[in-house]
Amino acid sequence: MGRGRKTGLSDEERQLFREATADVRPLCEEPRQLPAREQRSQGDAALRRQLAENGPSHESQPPLSDPYQDSLDEAPRQFHRGGLQSKLLRRLRTGDLPLEGSLDLHGMRVEQARAALARFIDGAQGQGQRCLLLVYGKGYGSENGRGVLRRHALHWLRQHPALLAYAPAQPRHGGDGALYLLIRRGTVE
Repeated sequence: MGRGRKTGLSDEERQLFREATADVRPLCEEPRQLPAREQRSQGDAALRRQLAENGPSHESQPPLSDPYQDSLDEAPRQFHRGGLQSKLLRRLRTGDLPLEGSLDLHGMRVEQARAALARFIDGAQGQGQRCLLLVYGKGYGSENGRGVLRRHALHWLRQHPALLAYAPAQPRHGGDGALYLLIRRGTVE
């Protein structure tokens, strides 16, 4: 079934599916190969060549995957892993942590944004950066005014092992069109 089509499922059926698949993980760590027809529709052949030649950013981390289409709107606007100090989370939410890097996803296609986000987080962690700004826009130019990159980014971020928390940015840093990211110190193993 194509993207954007109604599935004919009730809200109860969608919820049951989400519960049944909540802990599902990819079987394969290698990026899936798209048929030639789909590859052309994905755009940016140079990015695909680079990913094919260099592979994922590091061997131990599986690629970021997309959620079941109907669950794209379900990702929370705030997220944190257990064990973080409440004071640190409060400083993240209020924008009081110094920003050490930023990434703007405006104008990128979904596949480009996925790769850019993974490289950005890996690179920031490698440089010892702790607090980052991710800008994805508000989605005014998107279908129904709902940002495609925002919905995908919220799911990708929760999959990345180096990400400890994210929170909506303050208006001075982009408000609804951006997130503060808190990155784990050290390297991902």
